[in-house]
Amino acid sequence: MAYLSLCCVVKDEDLFIGEWLTYHALLGVEHFYIYDNESARPVLEHPVVARYIKNGRATVHSTPGRAVQYAAYRHCIKNYGVCNFWMGFLDLDEFICLDTREGWMDFRPLLAEFERYGGLALNWRTMTSSGHERRPEGLVIAHYCRAVHEFNAVDLHVKNIVRPQLAAKISNPHSFALEEGSFAVNEKGRPLPRGYPFSPVSHERAWINHYYFKSREDFEHKLSRGRADTGGMRGSAGFSEFERQKNALTVEENSAAKFAPLVEKYAESVPPNMPEPQSEQGLEACFELVRAILNDRPHELWAEFYAGYTPSQAEKFNRAEAVLCRAMENYSREVKFWIMRAYLARHQRKFESAEQFLNQALTIEEHPLIHEERFHLAMARGDKKEAGSVLFYLNNVPYKHELDAALVNRISLYGKMLEKRLAAK
Repeated sequence: MAYLSLCCVVKDEDLFIGEWLTYHALLGVEHFYIYDNESARPVLEHPVVARYIKNGRATVHSTPGRAVQYAAYRHCIKNYGVCNFWMGFLDLDEFICLDTREGWMDFRPLLAEFERYGGLALNWRTMTSSGHERRPEGLVIAHYCRAVHEFNAVDLHVKNIVRPQLAAKISNPHSFALEEGSFAVNEKGRPLPRGYPFSPVSHERAWINHYYFKSREDFEHKLSRGRADTGGMRGSAGFSEFERQKNALTVEENSAAKFAPLVEKYAESVPPNMPEPQSEQGLEACFELVRAILNDRPHELWAEFYAGYTPSQAEKFNRAEAVLCRAMENYSREVKFWIMRAYLARHQRKFESAEQFLNQALTIEEHPLIHEERFHLAMARGDKKEAGSVLFYLNNVPYKHELDAALVNRISLYGKMLEKRLAAK
């Protein structure tokens, strides 16, 4: 099972599909489902797509006809939903963006914070033509770095990254009706009504740069292709849109542009997927990889991610979390797997996620190590009452006689630690 895949419908996107695939692979997308809507040159013949297919990272389907987007999305969910924990549905002018102030981040650890929901809805951020009349040479993300001002009604639109096994119906390309009891939320955890395609604009942690216009030359080509959802033409109003965006109030937006050197680096290859030790190696092999990343120890499975520079602490934790996302299928029934996820979340002060991971562990088995990590979580939060409650539980559980000596000693030390913290009040 892949943790994160993307689905797209394409028509004559030769100039842009390679960049789109490489960019999102660098963000942690593990597989791509590409539906080719009668491209003049079949997508299968594109050299970048061919490399992804050869590496087992892409699946291509021919989808002839008009208004094929809904049918393609339904086919993808029906046939591949069971193979993916998360699945996003994007167009090739849409690029997922993350807050990059702390370095190159993988998208999957952020998604991990929303695993209890049916989907994560990301707002558009409309990118302008940045003054280009003719198509510039090079990457889209490098040449279009001006966004329409944040108070832009179009940006109320969202695109969803969904739990495909919970998707009941495709409401429109911007939204999915999820199974009863499930719902999507925005990056702030605010629920969206079932199948609703809009959300108050939020561009803080993750969003989608929508390169709707590009150059005038590209925009005229877009208008000539027609729409993938309805099959209709965009009409003369499209030309007015282009003129309006030229005169719009804009702000600099270079979150995606920062990835340009990495995208160029892998232009002739496929970015390495964040590794996952094979299930027969056991959970400890997975944890060893996590420790190697956190402690800067050389490890052949991940060192190529950082060839040439030293990652920040935030990047290291992000990559360690990505390893566990990849490993979920193999170890999701292991209590210690969820405790490790909670440990990583706690060290990044993602306390709500840490709590959720520990709760998940408790659904598998009552285990003293869960409560030991809960003690550390309470201390990190500054909740001394909760920390004391957890210690009281560990000192009085019916199975205390089964606790190993090392844990009993640690519990004693935790009691002294808490006493010092209380005395310092």
